[in-house]
Amino acid sequence: MQSWDFIVVGGGTAGCAVANQLSQEGHRILLIEAGIDTAPGQVPEDIRDTFPASYSNPDYTWGATPSLTTLYNGNTKPTPFFQAKVMGGGSSLMGMVALRGYPEDYDHWARMGATDWSWSDVRPEFMALEDDAWPNHPDHNKGGPIHIMRRGPEVWPPFCHALAQSMESRGLSHVADMNTDFRDGYCTYPLSSTPNERVSSASAFLNSDVRSRLQVMTRTEVLKLRWGKVRCIGVQIKRGLDTQNLSAGGVIVCAGGIHTPALLMRSGVGNAPMLESMGVNVVNHLPAVGRNLQNHCIAYLGTYLQPRARQNPNLRPHFHMGLRLSSPLSYANTGDIAVTVLPKSSLKGLGHAIGALGVALYQPKGVGEVRIDRLGNPLPRFSYIELAEDFDRLCWGYSQAWDLMQHPAISKIRGELFAAGYSEKVRQLNRPGFLNTALSSALLTGLDFSNWSRKWTLKHLITAGESANKNTGSEQWIKNTVERMHFGMYHPTGTCRMGQTQDSETVVSPKGQVKGIQGLWIADASVMPQIPRANTFLPTLMVARKIAKTITLMAS
Repeated sequence: MQSWDFIVVGGGTAGCAVANQLSQEGHRILLIEAGIDTAPGQVPEDIRDTFPASYSNPDYTWGATPSLTTLYNGNTKPTPFFQAKVMGGGSSLMGMVALRGYPEDYDHWARMGATDWSWSDVRPEFMALEDDAWPNHPDHNKGGPIHIMRRGPEVWPPFCHALAQSMESRGLSHVADMNTDFRDGYCTYPLSSTPNERVSSASAFLNSDVRSRLQVMTRTEVLKLRWGKVRCIGVQIKRGLDTQNLSAGGVIVCAGGIHTPALLMRSGVGNAPMLESMGVNVVNHLPAVGRNLQNHCIAYLGTYLQPRARQNPNLRPHFHMGLRLSSPLSYANTGDIAVTVLPKSSLKGLGHAIGALGVALYQPKGVGEVRIDRLGNPLPRFSYIELAEDFDRLCWGYSQAWDLMQHPAISKIRGELFAAGYSEKVRQLNRPGFLNTALSSALLTGLDFSNWSRKWTLKHLITAGESANKNTGSEQWIKNTVERMHFGMYHPTGTCRMGQTQDSETVVSPKGQVKGIQGLWIADASVMPQIPRANTFLPTLMVARKIAKTITLMAS
């Protein structure tokens, strides 16, 4: 049986970085990814695109099959939850926003028992990741693997400039660098992109030179971990119809906040009574596996944009600007509300006429959990707005978005406001294909032809039958809208929390090692004690590289 020094499970955001780091020390590395590869020179165009077109491609997600659904907020009907299944993981699909989070986020990790994870500990790791285009800043770095750029006000479309005027009328100013300036305001997004293409974890960490030092196995699912007495000795995989056992001196799991705890539970690591009820042979009783599931949730306020408000069609990206707000509620911290500004909603014709504000709760209090079904598939259950403090803050943020859209600079260039969502109908319309492109162009014609045709198109084809009425924008309308239209972002964290080994609510030590088992580490977003106030791309890379460096030191 072939053997490796280390097997890395998952070629997503974290796994690519871990494999890169371990390969530098001459270890024999096997990187296993369930989805397709994106090797240099063979990256699909929709992944390379500076507009996240790959987000709508079902070939790149677990959600393309019935194997990943979720329950949330007491619902009994499972709904699809899309997670990346492609080399690079979410960094190959999502919007390329490259935020670190707040220093206090990481100081809080340290207070929760994650020794050596305070801001002073992780700041050098963030800087080492960067190849930041920001000129000569002491808190930024050049030469790292992740190129970071910004598209400032000089290229913003009229809709963004109008929102800036609305924010300034409230005394809030421009934040040019969200990673060093933590004030509320309207902000220029830092993006993991060059002017011409996405920078994913795969493109940054798995170039041809790195690949020559390791083995990559794609379209391969890891079914279970394999055990010695008190040690992980490899994995069981499935490739096509074949099942194989692979051996390694150590295994690093980087399957993400949903699939990492599911793999542990399938393998006998987790809450013993629950596993026994599923017929799983218990290897190690760790009741915290799958607990502490956190995510950011979001609700969209959409609007019709007049032609003069729209983005230049020659500018492909649409993430330029965001709003950072702090709710006035006593239990909230600074920057707990993030608003994504979309000056267009897709690349197709219709998308150029629909703008939106995506209001997200970036410091949730509620936590859910991940379990498995009898087949071993993950069953995540999120808690988005079950807690009154989370619901109230998201409603407050949505009301701020509504009020911002009433400013004269915006109201003169827009049409109706409506509750928007990323429904299956919208997802289908954004998928590649001649018919979808033609339909989107026809809908744009309907929007622009006349007031009557615009209202009819919005009501019957875009807003699911809901149209503006005298109650739209009222406190009750906002509450109903948030309750009905919110959904989870794709930032699941916390389900294998790191901390002190004597803490029953932790799964791994601050070094990433699974408690009570030798030769097994976790190095992905699942170890985060609390979700940061940031999109999770950079924080996940930071965690992965920091733990990988620790593993190499231990191995040497």
